[in-house]
Order: sequence, then structure tokens, then C-alpha cells
Amino acid sequence: MLSERFYRLAAILGLVIIAGLAGCRNGARGVASLDAEAAATGAMLQWDKNGDMRIAGIELDASASLRAGIHAYDANLDGAVSRDEFAQRIVAIQKLPRGNTIFRCQVLRQGRPLVGAQVRLVPESFLIPAIAPASGATDQYGQCLVLIEAMDWSERERLNYGLDCGLYRVEITHPELAIPPRYNTASELGVDVALDTGRGGESATFDLKLR
Repeated sequence: MLSERFYRLAAILGLVIIAGLAGCRNGARGVASLDAEAAATGAMLQWDKNGDMRIAGIELDASASLRAGIHAYDANLDGAVSRDEFAQRIVAIQKLPRGNTIFRCQVLRQGRPLVGAQVRLVPESFLIPAIAPASGATDQYGQCLVLIEAMDWSERERLNYGLDCGLYRVEITHPELAIPPRYNTASELGVDVALDTGRGGESATFDLKLR
């Protein structure tokens, strides 16, 4: 059974989400507009199944985006991410020079470039609506520039902005090929987009096994 404390955190998160929605409608957006404590609570609610305020073991295995960013979130290197560590990481990202970046990826099919793949980065639920989805299509080299889905922005604005830093689930589809659910509707792919994790925080390669 989940602890009483866990249920209290759920109630607190609900109140903070309401406040966050109001803030985004007033113009605040991106990682800078996040409440770090609320985001940490949301992460626990989504992935911490035993209510111990840590994401570890099979819980971490099930969180592709956090698993991709484990070295940035696991401050004490114990192989788990606590609620406090998660909140501290959000604060650290907010202190970076900016909360957006250019993000590129390459999609391979059995090790070869996959042309025309549709790549969509979906922010984890506890980051919505502050952080927006982003998407793009792969070229002849299987490469893709992933841009924020902001329909009221010009193409130039989207190119200059890139996408928000944050944790994303990756969904890859193709108009002509059947891509297994583990790469889209039941995606096992994730990325941690950030400026301080080296090029790994601003690029990724996905090699799809379609057989």
C-alpha cells in the first residue's frame, strides 16, 4: 500500500498544477516556469510505485527519459533518484544560461539511416504545460532537427529556439513502415535534454530493430 505521505504529495501536486496552468496562460513557459518541488512530486507519482520517494531498480528501468539522464539526476551516485535529488536537478537546470537548446538526432534502421521517420519528443506529464512537445522528420542521412511544436511561432522563431530543456519520451513513426509500439505508443525511448550534460544532452541516436 502507498503511504499516507504519498497521498498527501498527490494532493499537493494537484494544487500546484492548477497554479502552474494559470502561470502558463499568463505567459510563463519553459523550465524556468516550473516549480521544482511540484515537478519532483510529479516524478515520484509517475514512477515511484512503492512510495519510498526514490526511483530505483525496476522503477528506473520503466522511466526511459530519467534513465537517460541518470548521471545528472543521481547526485550521490547510489543508482537511484530521490525526490530531493530530482528537485535539486530542476533548480540546477533553471540556473543555466538558458532553458532551451538546439537538439539533433539520428534514426537508424538495423544500423542504416532511416529516411522519412517522424520523431516526436513528448515531455513527461509532470512537465506539461510548461514544456512543449517537439518534432521533426529525418533526412536522407537519417538525421533530424527537432523543433518545438509552437504553431503560433514562425519557422525562423522555431529554428532559433530549438526546444525546451527537460525529460522527454521519444516516439518514432514512419508513413510507410510499421514501427513497433516499443518505439512509439509504448515507447521505451527517452532523452534528457539539457545544456550541461555534454553533447549527449543536445543529440541522440536511435537504432531501431524492426525484425
